[in-house]
Amino acid sequence: MLIYLGSVPAYADHSTAFSDVPTGFWATGDIEKMAGVGILNGYEGGLFKPHHSVSREELATLLANTFYLESSSVSPTFFDVALDRWSYAAVEAAQAYLPGYVPNDGRSYFAPSAAATREEVAASIVRALGYTEDANSAVPLSPFKDAAEISPSVVEDVLLAAKLGLVQGYEDGRFRPRHSVTRAEAAAILHRALYGPIALLERKTADMPAAMLTDFAEAVGWYGTVAHTRDADRVKTGDTSLVLTTDKEHTTTGARQQQLSLDLGATRNLLLRLYVEDLEKLSKVEVRLASNPDMRAYLSYAHTRWQLVPGWNEVIIPVERFVSVGDESLERTMTTLQVSVTQRGDLPVSVVYDALYRDYEAKGKVLIQFDDGWSSVYTEAFPMMQERGFVGNVGVVSNLAGMRNYVTPEQLKEMYAQGWDMFNHTASHPRLTQLSEEQIVDELSSARAFMLRHQLGRAADFIAYPYGDYDDRVMEIASWYSRYARTTTPAFEIGQPVNPYRLKTIELVNNIDPAIYREALRTAASHGTTVMFLLHRIEAEGTSSITLHPDDFEAFLDELELFRDDVDILSISQWYETLYR
Repeated sequence: MLIYLGSVPAYADHSTAFSDVPTGFWATGDIEKMAGVGILNGYEGGLFKPHHSVSREELATLLANTFYLESSSVSPTFFDVALDRWSYAAVEAAQAYLPGYVPNDGRSYFAPSAAATREEVAASIVRALGYTEDANSAVPLSPFKDAAEISPSVVEDVLLAAKLGLVQGYEDGRFRPRHSVTRAEAAAILHRALYGPIALLERKTADMPAAMLTDFAEAVGWYGTVAHTRDADRVKTGDTSLVLTTDKEHTTTGARQQQLSLDLGATRNLLLRLYVEDLEKLSKVEVRLASNPDMRAYLSYAHTRWQLVPGWNEVIIPVERFVSVGDESLERTMTTLQVSVTQRGDLPVSVVYDALYRDYEAKGKVLIQFDDGWSSVYTEAFPMMQERGFVGNVGVVSNLAGMRNYVTPEQLKEMYAQGWDMFNHTASHPRLTQLSEEQIVDELSSARAFMLRHQLGRAADFIAYPYGDYDDRVMEIASWYSRYARTTTPAFEIGQPVNPYRLKTIELVNNIDPAIYREALRTAASHGTTVMFLLHRIEAEGTSSITLHPDDFEAFLDELELFRDDVDILSISQWYETLYR
């Protein structure tokens, strides 16, 4: 459906070359993008008339066509918008976001030909997108100098639109809420709202629900190259972090901290925070504990590279995972701590140890995520999970939605209404590392716009990298369009993710060993981890690794049922809400 922002309905012309929109015009890119996707249109003769004001009925039409709004009303709500008026259907459909007026005599009117004001445009778009003030944001609202002039009924929406970067004030610091909006301005606001980078607001921090054992400030080198760093990008706890680097003489580098007195007999878990400089060069990291200074006997826990991501990691170590070498036992007081890093092959590697905690305590969380949006998610998984009261999440490949074997927008909306969330799995499911920056931007922004336009936006700012394929460049661009992004690295998250654009997951594949998800659920329930289960197709036939048979999926749900009192089963938006409690 096309939109027209003139005085009469438009003709169907998707041309983006308007003779009155020169290349150097400030809104040329916005106008061409919005015209290119068919949201707005021009006039006959190749004109766009960028400086013409937008009327209220034209704004209603813009909202209706952008967000696929429909109305079945056969009785006019407003006395001045009759059934035979060209904008009737749009005005009726958009009135939840762009209401009319009710004077003292109670006769509602819309004023369709009146100019739409800046405050009306800002508020209506925020409402249509479903945005509300985020109580978890640490960034305060910054009112305009004339904020007091904004109508009370829309002031919160207008200030939120400004906070999210959808609208801006003038150079004098004023918003001028009652001023009219030109067609060029409307195109720019809508383009920013749908396709622009998100305003990534500062995240609040929460106290670590665990007791710190050490920040490694007192650790000393034992073998290999050992140092301490004050680099702010490598220190999260204390003033310094411990850096272990392998070299030609030492394929494993270690450091020790002695004269400790750690009574860990009643401890349930340890939490290790570390930074991996180059994952491809890493073989493993290891933690050893001993009750004797020379470590003749010790407890050992090793974590391989396959369960880590580049950059920051937080690792839960259930104490039962420690392996005893000699006759060491946690019943004794531990006096010596050793940490080490082992390189892969002949490639030197560095790992930064930041802190070690004990007894991390939180309620475990489970997120069930279906990548790609296969139709069997709707026909098989959705009813099975609905029957048990479980919610899920669907990674939408926007160009495939509605195609054969994939969910339709209507099915997505039905699941969304039942508490499921939809997240960004790109427009066409490419390997993002093989694309140019412009192509990556288009993949991520187009998929996000699809969800926003279909009013499926609660988790539109969560990305799953297709094939788990990403690099630093992809991750940076992902940060423009998301709050979090998920990899396919097989491990758990802990509380507020320390590496938000490299989230880990546990994939449920064809003929999966139930012990895998059983152990993941047990760890979440016992140690408060967050496990994101990754699935694709739920189908009776097929041997592809991404196809899980319904009986196997039901067995997984049966197992999950056993833990439902000990873990929270969440949608992505619900998970967001838990991060800062």
